[in-house]
Amino acid sequence: MSALLAALAGVLAWLGFAGIGFWPLALVGFVPLFAALERGARPSGWRALGLSLLFGTVLWGLSCHWLVATLRGFSGLPLFACLVLALGFWLFHGGLFACFGWLWWRARRAGAPAAGAAALAIAASELLYPQLFPSYYGASLHGLPVALQIVELGGPLLLSGLCLAVNGALYEPRARRAAAAVAACVAAALLYGALRMPQVEASLAGAPRLRVGIVQPNMEGLSKWTQAAEGERRLVEATRQLAATARPDLVVWPENAWAAGLPLRVERAPEALTGGAATALLFGSATRVRVRGEERGLNRVLLVDERGDVQGRYDKVELLAFGEYLPLADELPWLRSLSPRSGRVHPGLRVAPLPFRGFRIAALVCLEDMLPRYVRRVMREGAPHLLVNLTNDAWFGDSHAPWIHLALAQLRAVEQRRYLVRATNTGVSAVVDPLGRVVARSGSFTRETLDAEVAMLEGRTPYQTLGDWPGVVALAALLWLAVRRR
Repeated sequence: MSALLAALAGVLAWLGFAGIGFWPLALVGFVPLFAALERGARPSGWRALGLSLLFGTVLWGLSCHWLVATLRGFSGLPLFACLVLALGFWLFHGGLFACFGWLWWRARRAGAPAAGAAALAIAASELLYPQLFPSYYGASLHGLPVALQIVELGGPLLLSGLCLAVNGALYEPRARRAAAAVAACVAAALLYGALRMPQVEASLAGAPRLRVGIVQPNMEGLSKWTQAAEGERRLVEATRQLAATARPDLVVWPENAWAAGLPLRVERAPEALTGGAATALLFGSATRVRVRGEERGLNRVLLVDERGDVQGRYDKVELLAFGEYLPLADELPWLRSLSPRSGRVHPGLRVAPLPFRGFRIAALVCLEDMLPRYVRRVMREGAPHLLVNLTNDAWFGDSHAPWIHLALAQLRAVEQRRYLVRATNTGVSAVVDPLGRVVARSGSFTRETLDAEVAMLEGRTPYQTLGDWPGVVALAALLWLAVRRR
């Protein structure tokens, strides 16, 4: 019965998770898991680990069901091997919730109320647990801008803690003091959002603006490389149309949009790329470089002005394991025989923003917009006025994954109080304002263009200064509970 409760909780939490859309379930989905963890005459830490791992595996298996088809299509491995790898991925990411469940159980044994234990356990787990696809459960509330505003104070961990505290209070309604404290925290968060939103909107009204266009060419899977000429034609034609109608200051193309690649030291874009559109371009292009005698790739972004002159470059820093590089392959070369299609991309060394008309633009490639700590580093080192993400979510297929990616990325706009522009290959392209609201977006697997005005803001947020302090506080509180119990 306990296993069924844990699995049911995984389903409910998945339905409430970012990208699926039933956000009220995010506030109750963990309640069956809490019941499972405390059910029975002799609960134990090992039992809590196992049940929570089941919960997390169900949650991640449903969220990333597309992984089997992606591995099957791009790895070259047989179906059975793809199933095993996908299961390993789901179990690995489910391990975050195994840590969460064990910490929750230990805090409960030390006398903590369910709500407080849940808030502390999720903040500590999300702070420390490594993830290939970093996800924060608090992003489930991405559709409620008034609730999102607190992430400028403490990042996604603060929102996750609030979300799980509500779950804990609903599980243990008789703990009246804890329930009252959670209700007060929820009211304070909503009041903060209600007061802060007009202030941010006022700063938007007086800020300088640029008009940005986005081209989504909709080249599926590997067709970006196998049909490079067609992809380039779509990009150039759409850019010409945007330049003639919307007259944007800058047009953004997706990651690796110019699949033909460009020389390492190129100073001027070829005429075929600009197409005579007379507009500045920010786009991704594959580039080759020799590292220790071996040829490697660079996942590069180039900014070119209206004349085609290169004004700035950025090479992706945070690479995707197994996709762009194979962990330990340099130390153990025989590993490449196990995953021959893993990329050989060299990481960039600088996070400096790109200069554009007196402003600074931060380019974030692929999943870099899902990394709050990395984006915080970018903001602290370069103080950009605008965040731009160039990505290719075609790997996910026609699934919820592109919508999950967008929902997770929305929090970066609020954390940093900057506009976030996202240009994707097959969707979902979008423009997110500094309040976390999606003001323009495309469909999924559609060929279209977007344009919107974006305000160029300055200034720092508490999150930029303090970072993930809720996780540090949670760890300290859990250690204190453990010592007090002993």
